[in-house]
Amino acid sequence: MRALQQSNIKVPEDVAIVSFDDVDIAAFASTPLTTVKVYTEEMGRQAVKILVDRLSGRSVPLKVMVPTKLIYRESCGALLKKQ
Repeated sequence: MRALQQSNIKVPEDVAIVSFDDVDIAAFASTPLTTVKVYTEEMGRQAVKILVDRLSGRSVPLKVMVPTKLIYRESCGALLKKQ
């Protein structure tokens, strides 16, 4: 974002930015960042469960999907369109 600012490119008027993993500072950036929140604690719980299953003899692979959440903030421009 700093490089964009130094190049006189405005966020979100000229370019939209979306971050990943909803780090705490994302909400406090000069333009608050839209982000995809990943539930890492749930991912860890599922990974441990799968590992225990494998150690107990499970040989059939599992597909586990952990939900994510899109958190809209100013950097994507969507909030500008709603006003």
